[in-house]
Amino acid sequence: MTTYIILVLLWLLFYALHSFFAAGRVKRKIYAMAPAVKAVYRVLYNLLSLGLFTVIVIISLRLKEQPVFSFQVGIKVLGAFLALAGIAIMIRSFQAFDTREFIWGTARDPNQQLIKSGLYGRVRHPLYLGTVLVLISLLILHPYPSTYIFVLISLIYLPFGIFWEERKLLDIFGESYRQYMQEVPQLIPRLW
Repeated sequence: MTTYIILVLLWLLFYALHSFFAAGRVKRKIYAMAPAVKAVYRVLYNLLSLGLFTVIVIISLRLKEQPVFSFQVGIKVLGAFLALAGIAIMIRSFQAFDTREFIWGTARDPNQQLIKSGLYGRVRHPLYLGTVLVLISLLILHPYPSTYIFVLISLIYLPFGIFWEERKLLDIFGESYRQYMQEVPQLIPRLW
């Protein structure tokens, strides 16, 4: 049981650090204290996130666990379909971005327009939609307590992550994003 409490605390730490260092005011304070960091901040942020995520996953995979459920083949096929659909949505979503800006933190184009086409015309946060599908698939494909802890904490964090992301987008795009919020659903696409 202690191992699972530690795992919960590690995931909470991961999401707390992820959000803390992504916050605009935190970045501005760090840039003010150490201006040279600005050039490599995004890379350091990504390395910290990836490193901590990897450590927690390795700890989880080393646990001697029994599955919570044993699913039939048909359900496992559904899990695989959800995983593939989620990954496809995430890849397609990333194609709308400048990869250099996302990974390396190159300066954002001040003339950048709000993306409202493709998947972004159906939902405001297709990356998060893809993530939810992958998380659900993990419950089926890897039905162990450590996975359930990860998925539960991730799903609890998701609304907060979306809220902070939307505040940032409102700061960047203003009224254009506010109108977009009225026109396009946040996470679940309309079927009509």
